[in-house]
Amino acid sequence: MPAIGIRMTDLSPVFSAMGAFVEEHPGVVERAFQVARSGRVTSMSELNEFLTAEGYAGSVQSLGGRSIQSKLSRIMAACLTASALSPPSVGT
Repeated sequence: MPAIGIRMTDLSPVFSAMGAFVEEHPGVVERAFQVARSGRVTSMSELNEFLTAEGYAGSVQSLGGRSIQSKLSRIMAACLTASALSPPSVGT
Protein backbone atom coordinates (compact mmCIF):
# COMPACT_ATOMS: atom_id res chain seq x y z
CA MET A 1 0.00 0.00 0.00
CA PRO A 2 1.59 3.31 -1.03
CA ALA A 3 2.09 6.01 1.55
CA ILE A 4 -0.01 9.14 1.18
CA GLY A 5 2.64 11.44 2.55
CA ILE A 6 1.15 12.12 5.99
CA ARG A 7 2.84 10.88 9.12
CA MET A 8 0.94 10.46 12.38
CA THR A 9 3.36 12.94 13.97
CA ASP A 10 2.09 15.52 11.46
CA LEU A 11 -1.43 15.04 12.78
CA SER A 12 -0.70 15.15 16.49
CA PRO A 13 -1.19 18.96 16.81
CA VAL A 14 -4.55 18.58 15.05
CA PHE A 15 -5.67 15.83 17.41
CA SER A 16 -4.40 17.81 20.40
CA ALA A 17 -6.37 20.86 19.33
CA MET A 18 -9.49 18.76 18.76
CA GLY A 19 -9.12 17.19 22.20
CA ALA A 20 -8.75 20.59 23.83
CA PHE A 21 -11.86 21.83 22.03
CA VAL A 22 -13.89 18.83 23.20
CA GLU A 23 -12.71 19.27 26.79
CA GLU A 24 -13.55 22.97 26.79
CA HIS A 25 -16.81 22.63 24.83
CA PRO A 26 -18.84 19.56 25.75
CA GLY A 27 -21.79 18.53 23.63
CA VAL A 28 -25.13 20.17 24.28
CA VAL A 29 -26.57 17.17 26.15
CA GLU A 30 -23.55 16.86 28.45
CA ARG A 31 -23.54 20.61 29.08
CA ALA A 32 -27.29 20.60 29.78
CA PHE A 33 -26.79 17.98 32.50
CA GLN A 34 -23.84 19.93 33.96
CA VAL A 35 -25.91 23.11 34.16
CA ALA A 36 -28.98 21.30 35.52
CA ARG A 37 -26.88 19.71 38.31
CA SER A 38 -25.29 23.04 39.16
CA GLY A 39 -28.59 24.48 40.42
CA ARG A 40 -28.14 27.63 38.31
CA VAL A 41 -31.41 27.04 36.44
CA THR A 42 -34.82 25.86 37.60
CA SER A 43 -36.75 25.23 34.38
CA MET A 44 -36.28 24.07 30.81
CA SER A 45 -36.79 27.62 29.56
CA GLU A 46 -34.05 28.92 31.88
CA LEU A 47 -31.82 26.05 30.79
CA ASN A 48 -32.44 26.91 27.14
CA GLU A 49 -31.61 30.59 27.76
CA PHE A 50 -28.45 29.64 29.65
CA LEU A 51 -27.24 27.27 26.93
CA THR A 52 -28.12 29.70 24.16
CA ALA A 53 -26.09 32.40 25.93
CA GLU A 54 -23.14 29.98 25.93
CA GLY A 55 -23.47 29.49 22.18
CA TYR A 56 -25.48 26.28 22.01
CA ALA A 57 -28.06 27.39 19.44
CA GLY A 58 -31.43 25.60 19.47
CA SER A 59 -30.39 23.88 22.66
CA VAL A 60 -33.58 22.39 24.06
CA GLN A 61 -34.67 21.20 20.62
CA SER A 62 -31.40 19.29 20.20
CA LEU A 63 -31.60 17.46 23.53
CA GLY A 64 -33.07 14.33 22.02
CA GLY A 65 -36.68 14.26 23.06
CA ARG A 66 -38.86 14.04 26.11
CA SER A 67 -36.85 11.38 27.92
CA ILE A 68 -33.76 13.56 28.30
CA GLN A 69 -35.83 16.67 28.98
CA SER A 70 -37.75 14.78 31.68
CA LYS A 71 -34.49 13.69 33.34
CA LEU A 72 -33.18 17.25 33.23
CA SER A 73 -36.43 18.56 34.76
CA ARG A 74 -36.18 16.02 37.60
CA ILE A 75 -32.55 17.00 38.25
CA MET A 76 -33.45 20.70 38.36
CA ALA A 77 -36.39 19.99 40.69
CA ALA A 78 -34.17 17.92 42.99
CA CYS A 79 -31.55 20.70 43.11
CA LEU A 80 -34.26 23.26 43.87
CA THR A 81 -35.68 21.06 46.64
CA ALA A 82 -32.23 20.42 48.09
CA SER A 83 -31.42 24.13 48.19
CA ALA A 84 -34.77 24.88 49.85
CA LEU A 85 -34.12 22.23 52.51
CA SER A 86 -30.53 23.16 53.25
CA PRO A 87 -29.95 25.30 56.31
CA PRO A 88 -28.99 28.90 55.72
CA SER A 89 -25.29 29.55 55.75
CA VAL A 90 -23.92 31.52 58.65
CA GLY A 91 -21.83 34.51 57.63
CA THR A 92 -18.45 34.95 59.26
